[in-house]
Amino acid sequence: MEIRSFKTLLWLGTALLLSAASAAGECRPLEVVTSGTIIADIAKNVGGDNVSVHPLIGFGGEMHFYTEKPSDLKLVAKADLILKNCLELDPWLDRLAKASGTRARSVCVTDGITPIKLAAGTDPHAWNSPYSALSYVDGTEKALSAAAPDLAGVFAENAAKYREQISALAESYREKFSSIPEESRKALTSHAAFGYLARDYSLDLKSIHGTGDDAEEGAGSVSKIIREVKKSGIRVIFLETMHDPRLAHTIERETGAKAAGELYSDSLPDGSVSYVGYLSHNLSTVLAGLKSQISAGSK
Repeated sequence: MEIRSFKTLLWLGTALLLSAASAAGECRPLEVVTSGTIIADIAKNVGGDNVSVHPLIGFGGEMHFYTEKPSDLKLVAKADLILKNCLELDPWLDRLAKASGTRARSVCVTDGITPIKLAAGTDPHAWNSPYSALSYVDGTEKALSAAAPDLAGVFAENAAKYREQISALAESYREKFSSIPEESRKALTSHAAFGYLARDYSLDLKSIHGTGDDAEEGAGSVSKIIREVKKSGIRVIFLETMHDPRLAHTIERETGAKAAGELYSDSLPDGSVSYVGYLSHNLSTVLAGLKSQISAGSK
């Protein structure tokens, strides 16, 4: 009787261990692949410990250029979900997904955004406005919830807290920018990455380069840019952390406009800067630069 009872207990213990192991396997984090670090950080904030996120273009990377790596193909192949920017920015991710044979659903997290249409296509840099950021959060929450319906409540709670944080930042700067006179709301940036920021805060941000990270000047030739800066009365230039500043410094010398700090444009610079930190840095830098024009103009 005692032996039989011992065997029964041993069987039950083994069954419980196997059940626990199976449950642990079922509760593994979702494997999420993103085109870049900004969408990756959004996914981490919405997904929390329930996601394992892998950006294909890393810290400080240029989103307009991607070089395929065998390791990326493996990541995509085993992914549960693929999150992309779309707006004509990362079509290479579709080709990569097809080549990998993945069964993961591929989702555009920008579907709720009204895109800025350009002569040469669509401006993809929607992430540079905190108001557009809210749509990124919405798209990410929907995608994660569809991939793991049992965790939809957790994702909704995380997303709500994240939206509150971004909304507070967005509204605080709406008030601050509104105090700047219209004639001082203009500046020059390295490339045309801040159209959504300009649209949402009623700013006039011209650019040296176009929307891509190439050498094509957004306003035409360098001499034309210099004439435009002089004519419009722009007094500040915002450089970008990923761009060669030499052309901007040339325009600075020729026009008398002053460099007013560096902006992040395509990716998080490193692991110490969150997406909210990225937005906060850019907003505070632009605000300070535009304010400097007010004092300069009064001299």
